[in-house]
Amino acid sequence: MIRLLFVRHGQTEFNVKKRVQGWCDSPLTQEGIKQAESLIDVLKEVDICAAYSSTSERCRDTLDIILNDRDIKKYDRKGLKEIHFGLAEGERIEKVFPNGTANLSGYQDIQGESKQQALKRFEDEIHSIVSLYDEANILIVTHGSILKEFFSHIDLGFKQAAIEVNGSVNRLISNCSLSIVEYNQGNYCLVFYGKTYY
Repeated sequence: MIRLLFVRHGQTEFNVKKRVQGWCDSPLTQEGIKQAESLIDVLKEVDICAAYSSTSERCRDTLDIILNDRDIKKYDRKGLKEIHFGLAEGERIEKVFPNGTANLSGYQDIQGESKQQALKRFEDEIHSIVSLYDEANILIVTHGSILKEFFSHIDLGFKQAAIEVNGSVNRLISNCSLSIVEYNQGNYCLVFYGKTYY
């Protein structure tokens, strides 16, 4: 069995400013750095065989802090990037999505990705990662909205929870929260999600 330890990146400047942040990037805040540091002790006894990150700087930096110079191979993967929000990137969330995002099928109308395109990209990347291992604990630092789509796809209970909060990522998967998914013979099982240690 493979255990996937998913972590959302730490708080960023755009998170604080409530700006849409998909493929655009902003640095971790001091709070975001502290959030990442909270996972050092939580994961230090876990035998992690490899660590993967989105190519976004906020994820790479979060991963580096969590690993704290541990001798673990690190890999960057474009497929782990956040949903591409197109022309909404960098805009104030309340301005471009005043009614939330739960009822949107995606962002292709504003030159971004549909949720299905993003989910397929992400799932393909996860499949390519798990195909490399038989039994392992794998750390993956990625993004909130794409995790929300992936967890909704593999777990009906999570999907219902996402509907109930109108798609609010922060109410489900906070910055630097830990979620664990077990993978066995082609099946994913969401063990828990959104646990914080700060």
